[in-house]
Amino acid sequence: MATRVLLTIAIIVCMGCNHTNEAIMDRTPLLIYSNSFESSSDTLGWNGQGAWSLYSEAAPSGGIYSLSVWGSDIGPHAEKILDSPVEESQMIFRFWARCLIHSGGTVRLISLAPVAPYPVAGFSITDSVWKSYSDTASFPTGYNLRIWIDGNGAFETPILVDRIEVLRLKK
Repeated sequence: MATRVLLTIAIIVCMGCNHTNEAIMDRTPLLIYSNSFESSSDTLGWNGQGAWSLYSEAAPSGGIYSLSVWGSDIGPHAEKILDSPVEESQMIFRFWARCLIHSGGTVRLISLAPVAPYPVAGFSITDSVWKSYSDTASFPTGYNLRIWIDGNGAFETPILVDRIEVLRLKK
């Protein structure tokens, strides 16, 4: 009898574990955008007030090239417009970046929604060695997401960016 009770408890516990694992797996982020800048076609759809080009150096595990971005005072120097989230969403913004000469520059995921301050995820780039960055923020529905990259406008020196990923967390 005691064995049957213990077996029943073990089965119930295991069934609960399966539901927990399914719930955790259900939160797997959905990839919205990814770019490692391995060919000139990877820069199609990018706009901005600065200049950008492929640079023959990549972040760790990033391939051969990265995106070099520079400009003067007016930004963004490079911009990629993505679709609007279909519902309010938590977004993960990941990338690798480094400065070439002087420190400075920013890499951001932003929404120009009519709220103050604008929803944004991103970082100022100050290291001269490749560094991985990751940030999470909530973005409203109805407003396009934009990847904004600004080099160091004061010195017009470039930053390198590679392995950009935008992911949406499932609710």
